[in-house]
Amino acid sequence: MALIYLAPLIGGYLADRFLGKKISVAIGIFHMIICYNILFFLDSQYFNLGLAFLVLGTGYFKSNIVSMVGSQFTSNDPRRDSGFTYFYTAVNLGALLAPLCGFFAQKPDLIFKIINRLSGNTSPISAGSTPYWEVGFFIAGLVILISFVVFIFFGNKAKIAENELVIATPTWLKSTISILTLAFVIPIYFIIQNHSLMDVIVISAGIISVVYWIVISLRCPIYQKNALLVCLGLMLCNMCFMAILEQGGGSIALFIERNINKEIFGLTIPSSVFQGINPLFVTLMGPMFAILWNRLSLKGKNIGAPMQFGLSLAQIGIALLILSLGCFLSKSTGIVPLGWLLLSSFFISSGELFISPIGLSLITRIAPTKYTSAMSAIWFLSYAFANYIGGTFAQLFMSVPSNGSSPIEPKTSILVYSNAFNTMGLTALLFGLVTMLAASRLNKTLQKNAEQTH
Repeated sequence: MALIYLAPLIGGYLADRFLGKKISVAIGIFHMIICYNILFFLDSQYFNLGLAFLVLGTGYFKSNIVSMVGSQFTSNDPRRDSGFTYFYTAVNLGALLAPLCGFFAQKPDLIFKIINRLSGNTSPISAGSTPYWEVGFFIAGLVILISFVVFIFFGNKAKIAENELVIATPTWLKSTISILTLAFVIPIYFIIQNHSLMDVIVISAGIISVVYWIVISLRCPIYQKNALLVCLGLMLCNMCFMAILEQGGGSIALFIERNINKEIFGLTIPSSVFQGINPLFVTLMGPMFAILWNRLSLKGKNIGAPMQFGLSLAQIGIALLILSLGCFLSKSTGIVPLGWLLLSSFFISSGELFISPIGLSLITRIAPTKYTSAMSAIWFLSYAFANYIGGTFAQLFMSVPSNGSSPIEPKTSILVYSNAFNTMGLTALLFGLVTMLAASRLNKTLQKNAEQTH
């Protein structure tokens, strides 16, 4: 996971210096197509090679698609936050559809029946003993292929602001670099094979990125330099939020498995289904927030990114305190009613919409044009550190002691989770309050930059 957020540093730099955003996104999608072809057609021994192509493809795709969205708006366009919120909603719609793909992947015969009918195949093929995960890779590869075709045919309609370095790069050099960057697969594959290197690589990349950010800031006019330094501080808020959010796929998922009442109308819902709650809420609320941000901006009442970041931390803090309260009230049985989880998820999703799309909008607005993709990549690198911090916190505070070969009792695990949720919730709430108190001064710095670049 850390490599997914680390690789955009490569794609962002190459896009800003040589290739441009549009070419980089196309290359990224192409590498992801190669990934899923490897995972579907080749033996499991090539699995890590497929992952290496996925990491490289994501590196090209992730920061540059964000820069492309930012290119659709001027720096002071009141629709910018709204546009990024719609973009982020679409991302979560994909996350919501992923479990549906997983459902079809577990029913491969149904997939092959559809293929036979669409192709008019007179000699029907069947799934046979095809493992369901391979069918999942097939579905993912097909979706990526469709997106590649759509991007090639309709991408030209998007207005993309490229810097002078990209414009001056000859086509033959762009083609050569695009081919040569396939060599990055080798070190990425080596890193995947040697997990022990990840800590050193992530920390080193983080230090280099912060130094790079500061150096770029010092080259800018004073108003833009101060704004970039504010963004660097807000990146810490983003790391704090994401470190908690990432618990959803780890320790909170275990909490759901062990301590949430998953019965609805007599049916027991699989724990994996609850992974869709957050993207569902984001997908449903995203358009409403997009309309809200747009109307506030048009009326000149936009509360500003620092206040939005502070409110997001406060909301995720409240969400965790809600879970802590649910655990406290249910400690006699160890089983927490589902309503507590749904209420908590609502606040988490609302907080996510206050920070994630707003952060992407902010960085693409503040960053100098010729460094937009690279600085967006550094923003994504903060997610890698958030994963690292979140994993460390989970090990220290959310590890439930095992009882030998016996299953863990809900009454035992609920005490651990209750204390952890309480600690994380109060910490996030404190960080949120501090950010909100500093929001007015920080917002003045950002506003001064906006006035100077208008």
